[in-house]
Amino acid sequence: MKEKGFTLVAIVATVSVVALIVAFVAMPHFQKEGRRVKANACATNLMIIEKVKSLWAFGEGKSADDVPAWDGLVPEYVQKTPSCPSGGEYTIGSIDEKPTCTIEGHRLR
Repeated sequence: MKEKGFTLVAIVATVSVVALIVAFVAMPHFQKEGRRVKANACATNLMIIEKVKSLWAFGEGKSADDVPAWDGLVPEYVQKTPSCPSGGEYTIGSIDEKPTCTIEGHRLR
């Protein structure tokens, strides 16, 4: 008499196929979320640069068109030079300008 039911191989194959489908559906979501997290971290760095520039200008008696250099800000006003998590480069700019990042979409909000 034959027993009815699923074999272990059939169950493993089914679970594997379902896992592959879920991975292909979820992967774009995880990639998009990773880009969003990096953009938010970059925006936070840009905000820190903006605040450090203001502290530098006040502490050094500088005017709005003065441009600080990293060696004037690190380590006196900020512990270390901020870096973009996506590998972009920051431009400090003058006191009255917002700092920028070279990566598209990374900006100070």
